Amino acid sequence: MDSQVKRIGLKINTLLCTGCRACELACSFYLSEYCDPAISRIEITRDNEKGEILCQLPLSCPVCSFEIEPPCVYSCGPAALTMKE
Repeated sequence: MDSQVKRIGLKINTLLCTGCRACELACSFYLSEYCDPAISRIEITRDNEKGEILCQLPLSCPVCSFEIEPPCVYSCGPAALTMKE
Protein backbone atom coordinates (compact mmCIF):
# COMPACT_ATOMS: atom_id res chain seq x y z
CA MET A 1 0.00 0.00 0.00
CA ASP A 2 1.20 3.49 -0.84
CA SER A 3 2.53 5.19 2.29
CA GLN A 4 1.55 8.59 0.83
CA VAL A 5 -2.19 7.81 0.99
CA LYS A 6 -3.89 10.11 3.47
CA ARG A 7 -6.13 8.30 5.94
CA ILE A 8 -8.94 9.70 8.01
CA GLY A 9 -9.97 8.46 11.40
CA LEU A 10 -13.57 8.08 12.44
CA LYS A 11 -15.13 8.07 15.88
CA ILE A 12 -18.65 7.41 17.03
CA ASN A 13 -20.55 8.64 20.05
CA THR A 14 -22.62 5.58 20.94
CA LEU A 15 -24.88 7.69 23.14
CA LEU A 16 -25.99 9.68 20.07
CA CYS A 17 -26.14 6.80 17.56
CA THR A 18 -29.71 5.72 16.83
CA GLY A 19 -28.71 2.73 14.70
CA CYS A 20 -30.36 4.14 11.56
CA ARG A 21 -27.49 2.82 9.40
CA ALA A 22 -27.50 5.89 7.12
CA CYS A 23 -23.69 5.95 7.38
CA GLU A 24 -23.53 2.39 5.98
CA LEU A 25 -25.74 3.33 3.04
CA ALA A 26 -23.75 6.49 2.30
CA CYS A 27 -20.46 4.58 2.46
CA SER A 28 -21.65 1.79 0.18
CA PHE A 29 -23.13 4.23 -2.32
CA TYR A 30 -19.89 6.20 -2.39
CA LEU A 31 -17.92 2.99 -3.01
CA SER A 32 -20.14 1.43 -5.64
CA GLU A 33 -23.11 3.68 -6.49
CA TYR A 34 -25.37 1.06 -4.86
CA CYS A 35 -26.91 1.20 -1.40
CA ASP A 36 -25.67 -2.15 -0.14
CA PRO A 37 -24.59 -2.20 3.53
CA ALA A 38 -22.73 -5.47 2.89
CA ILE A 39 -19.97 -3.53 1.12
CA SER A 40 -19.80 -0.63 3.58
CA ARG A 41 -16.61 -0.16 5.61
CA ILE A 42 -18.87 0.66 8.58
CA GLU A 43 -21.08 -1.91 10.26
CA ILE A 44 -23.96 -0.99 12.57
CA THR A 45 -26.01 -3.70 14.27
CA ARG A 46 -28.93 -3.40 16.64
CA ASP A 47 -29.92 -5.75 19.42
CA ASN A 48 -33.52 -4.73 20.02
CA GLU A 49 -33.93 -7.13 22.95
CA LYS A 50 -31.05 -5.58 24.89
CA GLY A 51 -31.51 -2.10 23.46
CA GLU A 52 -27.90 -1.99 22.30
CA ILE A 53 -26.36 -0.58 19.15
CA LEU A 54 -23.01 -2.02 18.12
CA CYS A 55 -20.73 -0.08 15.79
CA GLN A 56 -17.70 -1.37 13.95
CA LEU A 57 -15.63 1.33 12.29
CA PRO A 58 -12.34 0.99 10.45
CA LEU A 59 -9.41 2.37 12.44
CA SER A 60 -8.61 4.52 9.45
CA CYS A 61 -10.15 4.89 6.02
CA PRO A 62 -8.24 5.98 2.91
CA VAL A 63 -11.32 5.80 0.66
CA CYS A 64 -12.74 9.29 1.29
CA SER A 65 -9.57 10.94 2.54
CA PHE A 66 -9.79 13.82 0.06
CA GLU A 67 -13.34 14.73 1.06
CA ILE A 68 -13.80 17.67 3.44
CA GLU A 69 -16.59 15.72 5.11
CA PRO A 70 -16.87 12.02 4.19
CA PRO A 71 -20.32 10.81 3.08
CA CYS A 72 -20.70 8.63 6.17
CA VAL A 73 -20.16 11.60 8.49
CA TYR A 74 -22.34 13.92 6.39
CA SER A 75 -25.24 11.46 6.38
CA CYS A 76 -25.28 10.96 10.17
CA GLY A 77 -28.40 12.85 11.29
CA PRO A 78 -27.76 12.82 15.03
CA ALA A 79 -24.05 13.72 14.46
CA ALA A 80 -22.89 10.57 16.25
CA LEU A 81 -20.22 9.86 13.61
CA THR A 82 -17.40 12.38 13.34
CA MET A 83 -13.84 12.62 12.09
CA LYS A 84 -11.03 12.27 14.61
CA GLU A 85 -9.05 15.42 15.20
